[in-house]
Amino acid sequence: MIKAEEEEFVSEEGEEWVKEWAREERVKEWAREERVKEWAREERAEEWAREERVKEWAREERAREERVKEWAREEQVKEWAREGEKQSKEEQVKEWAREDEMRATVIDHVIVHGMTMTEAGQRVQPNLSRFSVATIIRAFREHNRVERLPFAGGRPSRFTPAQEVLIVDMVRENNMIRLREIQERIIGDNVNFQNIDNVSLTTIDRVLKCQRVRMKQAYRVPFERNSDRIKHLRHQYVQRIFELESMARPQEFIFVDEAGFNLNKRRRRGRNIIGWRAIVDVPGQRGGNITLCAAMSSRGLLHRHAELGAYNTERLLTFLGELRDVLHNNDLFLMRSCGPTQPDDVMPPNDFSVNIQHTVSIYNLQKSHPEHCFGLLLYCIYCV
Repeated sequence: MIKAEEEEFVSEEGEEWVKEWAREERVKEWAREERVKEWAREERAEEWAREERVKEWAREERAREERVKEWAREEQVKEWAREGEKQSKEEQVKEWAREDEMRATVIDHVIVHGMTMTEAGQRVQPNLSRFSVATIIRAFREHNRVERLPFAGGRPSRFTPAQEVLIVDMVRENNMIRLREIQERIIGDNVNFQNIDNVSLTTIDRVLKCQRVRMKQAYRVPFERNSDRIKHLRHQYVQRIFELESMARPQEFIFVDEAGFNLNKRRRRGRNIIGWRAIVDVPGQRGGNITLCAAMSSRGLLHRHAELGAYNTERLLTFLGELRDVLHNNDLFLMRSCGPTQPDDVMPPNDFSVNIQHTVSIYNLQKSHPEHCFGLLLYCIYCV
């Protein structure tokens, strides 16, 4: 009886294990099916992305072809215009030659053969009046001129090509120059613009447009950032860093920088439904500017300090004193004998660097703490 019960229990336990195993297999099968579906979805998504890229490339290619065709049509139109203008000029020259020949014939009939003006006009051209013949004869007797005068209508250009180049050079030298300033410089220059006593702003604007000069958004660039002197200083700075890193004695570089910000700054752009403004709540008064100065090395952030307002010499000296104490407390201050003079190894990386070695306050601070080699701190700190 007990053995039968044990066999029944084992059989039930086996059935439960089989059912559990079947459930696990179904779960694994479902997981495999889900992975297969996910892979299929990813493949379809990649295929759609590839198709979209191909379509985009096709659209771009068609757009390029359309632009090329448009340029070809424009060039063809320009060529036709040039040909038409050339033909019109040739026709005009031929017409003037025929008119000059007719004038010579009229003068010959009246002066040489003694015809009346009416007879001479009808002999040359049936609708040529005697008044036109009288004008031709008068021009011949007074000015000894047979051919007609060329067209001389319109006003000549105010500036010569060389003067227009000088105006463009003014703009290239100073992109923020105004038309009124250009006007003042033109009137005041008696060497290059000696024939110009007065010129309007419209004329200057028209000259600039003819020279392909347009009004643009000003791009702010530091005035000495790309000068040859600053590039040379950068090169020296990089070479000095390479020399220090190649030394057998380990070097510790500490970089110090300051940045200003304001806590009340908000984003200038936002999103909202079409027809509704994107609104952001701002305080009624703008808070003060905060300046944060920090020192960092390969070990991480060494020291930081925030001040309300801008940094000046006194605050910078205070920060350097605190940084010196931090370095001394963390055993990062390598002792080295040095005098109160400026170390030869200190070199500012660019023109914006603070040449803190030349300040009397730092010399006094160094003399007041002879037990600490503050010159080494100046040797290690590069204010970027």
